[in-house]
Amino acid sequence: MESSVLPLLLLLMSLSYPGHTQAGAKPVLHVQPDEHVFRGETVTFTCDIQTETDTEWTYSYIKNGDIRSSNTSTQEFRISTVYESDIGKYSCRGEKSSDPPISVISDAVTLTVSATPKPVLTVMPQSSVFIGDTVNLSCEFTHSTGWKIHWYKNVKHIKAYSAQTETLSDVKVSDGGKYHCRAQRGNYYTHYSHTVMITVTERLKPDVHLQPDEHIQNNGSQKPGLGVPQENWCHIQQIRFLSYTLSVLFWQFVHI
Repeated sequence: MESSVLPLLLLLMSLSYPGHTQAGAKPVLHVQPDEHVFRGETVTFTCDIQTETDTEWTYSYIKNGDIRSSNTSTQEFRISTVYESDIGKYSCRGEKSSDPPISVISDAVTLTVSATPKPVLTVMPQSSVFIGDTVNLSCEFTHSTGWKIHWYKNVKHIKAYSAQTETLSDVKVSDGGKYHCRAQRGNYYTHYSHTVMITVTERLKPDVHLQPDEHIQNNGSQKPGLGVPQENWCHIQQIRFLSYTLSVLFWQFVHI
């Protein structure tokens, strides 16, 4: 009986040994704010090793096969101001002094660095609108995640939120002005967009005019129309009578 229990106890002791579970732990390298960043941003790499017990690890950070930082007790490696020269494949290695020593390395992540972006501000349906219309402003640029959009009117900051579109509903004349935008992530800002001028005017009303010849009597002669003074109408009739009289006299003269 004792001979059958002893192997079981030895197995349990070996499984409870800390180095057994930690030897198989593989680090995961996290990148903040993103694997795609822009020139001038701050990038932080974090080497995360999941173990079942508290242990003291040392960390090394590797870029394209070359060690950038080694044997540090902190899990973070930071590039305060990133440039295109920092583009590459990064990984981290965790080491622990034990018996036997443990050394594990993460999968590589690719860091991409682009020039500082300049948003493009678009207006729909158009920049000249009427009172009561709706205008949509879109602050567009090639970006990744974690951005906040800042909106400006006549150089003054008016609001900031994560949405790329600013909607002006039921616009008034006071909504007109010069608009532009830019984006922020952490302490980093993009360039300002170009400026768009929004013009809001009163909607035009149709102007109807009634002409005298719109009112015709049954005998074909005209009568005064709306908006035509009586004295002007009488003057017109006098001219017509005189013209008719002259025509009759001329006809009689020709046939004498």
